[in-house]
Amino acid sequence: MRAFIQAAVLLFIFMILAGVITKVLPAGHFDFEISAEGKEVIIPGSYEETGPTELPVWRWFTAPVEVLWSDDSIIIISIILVILFIEGAFSILSSAGIIRAVLSGITERFSEKRYLLLALNTLVFMAFGALFGIFEEVIPIVSIMVPLAYALGWDSLTGLGMSILATGFGFSAAIFNPFSIGVAQQIAGVPVFSGTPYRILIFAVTWLVLTGFLILYARRIEKHPEKSPVFKEDAPHK
Repeated sequence: MRAFIQAAVLLFIFMILAGVITKVLPAGHFDFEISAEGKEVIIPGSYEETGPTELPVWRWFTAPVEVLWSDDSIIIISIILVILFIEGAFSILSSAGIIRAVLSGITERFSEKRYLLLALNTLVFMAFGALFGIFEEVIPIVSIMVPLAYALGWDSLTGLGMSILATGFGFSAAIFNPFSIGVAQQIAGVPVFSGTPYRILIFAVTWLVLTGFLILYARRIEKHPEKSPVFKEDAPHK
């Protein structure tokens, strides 16, 4: 219940901040034209400000519901349903003891190679974001990664680091992410997914840095569990 209240308060604060920003920052737009290749591209230097957005204050708080019948409603509803169904499936597996059995097997197999497992997990989750543009969809999988981190002697932050954090870094250091690379390159009028070798290099460097940070943090937690920022919160779950 406490976690739910904290999440609700944070969302409420973010909605207010977003609403204030729409009042402070002026809106604007670019003009577009059709290129010789038949693509719609931005006309350089065509940006014009249109003034602050006239959005009623009450819509700051109805926006999360209004998106359900927006132009992208099908995508949004699909993501919500996927998360619900996957989380429900994990709850059933957890109640049946299957997840615990799987985690026990993984822990026993990689007990002497735990850092290799951490590096591989980080790479896989980064690949989800970098190759497929996946982010919200991995949230249910966190319910597996956190108990795995507990079983290996780490804390919940390590589990989050090698799952949701890794996915975020992968999304940022995208290689073939259709939602960032694909859309951005189409707008810029350059060949889609061009410059791939450079992005692979950035991805590799990001993975090495993130993995190194997580391993150093995990070693610290192994030696001094009480130094974990979530030591008290994790204690009842270990």
